[in-house]
Amino acid sequence: MRRHSRSDSVHPQLDAAYPGVGKGSPHETNRPHQPLNQPDWHFRPTPLDVASGRQQAPRMQNMFAPDVSAELARRINALTPETTPHWGKMRVDQMLAHCIVAYDMAFTDRHPRPNALVRFLLRTFVKSGVVNETPYARNSRTAPVFVIADRRDFEVEKQQLLDYVAKTQALGAAHFEGKESLSFGPLSAQEWNNLFYKHLDHHLTQFGV
Repeated sequence: MRRHSRSDSVHPQLDAAYPGVGKGSPHETNRPHQPLNQPDWHFRPTPLDVASGRQQAPRMQNMFAPDVSAELARRINALTPETTPHWGKMRVDQMLAHCIVAYDMAFTDRHPRPNALVRFLLRTFVKSGVVNETPYARNSRTAPVFVIADRRDFEVEKQQLLDYVAKTQALGAAHFEGKESLSFGPLSAQEWNNLFYKHLDHHLTQFGV
């Protein structure tokens, strides 16, 4: 079953080039990356983080660890077709499909690579906000490729997301070290971890699991 979003390409406008970021988030920080063998690091949010609706005291987990992958699966399995969001307009089936896009972009050829100029802009102005440990604010803008306008089959989307989480953990950090991102070029395993985990954690928290 092929998943369609409103657009099959990355939007050239920088303010919507990637979920949750916009024109370089004013809340971005330069916190150093922690090694993946320390799965429980966390940071204290700034007053600006709290005022903007950012999640407080998040914990950036290592999703290559089996226990973290299992906990994500438990949270996904806690969702039902009737689960409603604490904020935002997406239905739960749309949220699952929305989260799947990040994995589709990493594991499939369903989405074309942006042109050289767009990639330069994404790496320069957007990448940091996607791969650092700063969580997304509620109701952040998202790129058109991540917009899910139609309704989806809840069980199909849930199983696909579970499969992707399991695949990511099974491949391990070594597989992702230096792996090319369509939008940002080569990323470290730590950056891939942050990209995957904080986006998924943000939306599972949105739906109360």
